[in-house]
Amino acid sequence: MELRTLVNVMLGSLQPMLIVWGPSQTTLYNDGYAEMCGKRHPAAFGKPFGELWHDIWDQVEPIISAAYAGQGTSMDDIEFVMHRNGVPEETHFAFSYTPVRDPWKTVLGMFCACTEQTSTVAARNAERTLRERFEQVFELSPGGIAMLTGPNHVFEYANEVYYSMIGSGRDIIGKTVAEAVSEVVRQGYIDILDRVYQTGEPFVAKNLRIELNRGTAGEKQDRVIDLAYQPMVEDDGKVIGILVQAIDVTELRAEEEKQAQLSHELGHRLKNQLAMVQAIASQTLRNSTDLASARVRLSDRIAVLSAAHDTILLGGMGASTVTQLVDKMTSLHDDPANPRITVTGTNIKVGSRPSSLSR
Repeated sequence: MELRTLVNVMLGSLQPMLIVWGPSQTTLYNDGYAEMCGKRHPAAFGKPFGELWHDIWDQVEPIISAAYAGQGTSMDDIEFVMHRNGVPEETHFAFSYTPVRDPWKTVLGMFCACTEQTSTVAARNAERTLRERFEQVFELSPGGIAMLTGPNHVFEYANEVYYSMIGSGRDIIGKTVAEAVSEVVRQGYIDILDRVYQTGEPFVAKNLRIELNRGTAGEKQDRVIDLAYQPMVEDDGKVIGILVQAIDVTELRAEEEKQAQLSHELGHRLKNQLAMVQAIASQTLRNSTDLASARVRLSDRIAVLSAAHDTILLGGMGASTVTQLVDKMTSLHDDPANPRITVTGTNIKVGSRPSSLSR
């Protein structure tokens, strides 16, 4: 009676089901379970349970013995290495072994409802492996990377560079951006995140000014960053999170500004030098009686200008004096044979910037 009832239940179910019956542990199963048997079906039907799963019997025997002893077993995931198709394969199952008793409580056999989870576990493991590889790549990235999930932008991951950008002492995983980096709220960055999440359109910008509470004391610092918010989208097009990519370019931009200033100053000084040479040439040609003497005087005066420039360079090392600079410059306009200019005063050393300005 009990066996007939269980067989009817088993045959009417789409879920894989198994009955192990009697002292010889005869195996009965439905079509769903037959697929799980692989090439061992149909030969295994009606045979002892130990013959069906002989390759994993050391793992199965304690469970079936417990059922025959009146103790049920339920597992959400158990792993077996089976040879059901002639080759070893890792398999996973969720099942329950339930003892079947007669009215006098005698155990007659075991009833099992089960589900194979091999493909599900394999997909989950593949996803975890892929995620771990991505995280390894993220850790090697020269920029800061973080993953935010949900409409409230909860931190799920951040690499070490990102931590160093916002302040390494922060505890951010599992918290929203508004909670973990609260100073960005008033600066409008949460609004940008909301817009990316709602529209699915990325946000990319360079040279953004941002104020962060960094350092051990959480002091405020103004930084410059290149920033990208990329929506993370599922197959159905639904946005589930945002990938944050940020590079701190504060020092780089400061160096670029410094180089720009140096280039501007160099251009200005070059124009001054050219104006000086032009003035020397004009004065020399205007006061010369012939071309030969003009050529000699122009060459001499340019040589004096070059020597004055060397004196200025020495000023950069703190080795030039006011008298040297004045003598070099006045010699451009004086005649050594009949001097017209007299210089007096304290002969003090002068640094590079006053030397440059003296021109």
